[in-house]
Amino acid sequence: MNPQRATRPRETGGNGKSRRRHPRVVILDEGRSARVEVLELPETVDVGTRFCHSGTSWRVIGERPQSRVFIAEPEN
Repeated sequence: MNPQRATRPRETGGNGKSRRRHPRVVILDEGRSARVEVLELPETVDVGTRFCHSGTSWRVIGERPQSRVFIAEPEN
């Protein structure tokens, strides 16, 4: 994987309209381990946003204070 390129996860849900996407830093927290990735997500990403990345469905559960770093967990 080229660390300079943001990967483009697939959004789940929504009305299928094209949305502007921006690189976002996301902590992917899997419980026993976590990793940081730069993903291209909609500019309207917020707590509760769902997306698919690397074959896993994720949900944004928080944002680090004073930053635009999001925290996501896999959906059950």
